[in-house]
Amino acid sequence: MSVLYAEFKGSQQFLGVPTAIPNLSLTIPEGANTTALVILNVPASYAIIAQFTSGRGGKFNIAVDGTILPEYAEYDYLNAIGSQNMPVRMPATLVVAVPMVLKQQKVVGLAMNCIIDSTASLSVIT
Repeated sequence: MSVLYAEFKGSQQFLGVPTAIPNLSLTIPEGANTTALVILNVPASYAIIAQFTSGRGGKFNIAVDGTILPEYAEYDYLNAIGSQNMPVRMPATLVVAVPMVLKQQKVVGLAMNCIIDSTASLSVIT
C-alpha cells in the first residue's frame, strides 16, 4: 500500500464551471485488477452567493485523465441566515474508487461556486 498526497494552501475563487484546484493533482501508478482510493478534502470553503449559482453552494469533483467522474460533493447556502453571519464555512469530502489500469492516470481535484481560503487536500491510496 502506498499513499500519495497533495495540498492547496492559499485563497482562490472558483466560479461557474468545475475548475482545477491549484496543486491538487496526483498521478496514480499503473496497476491491474485493483483500485485506488481517491479522497478530496475541502474542510472550510464557503459559497459564492450570486444570481448565476441559483442558490447552489460549493461543488467538488474529481477528474481522471481529463474526464470528470459522476460522483460529487456539494453544499447549498442557507437563505435564512443574515448577511452579518456570512460567510458560512462548510466542509466537503469526496471519496471515490478509481480502477487502476496498465498506464499512469492523472487525478485532479475540482471546485466550483465557492471560495477556498484555507487548506484543501487530495490523497490517493493504492
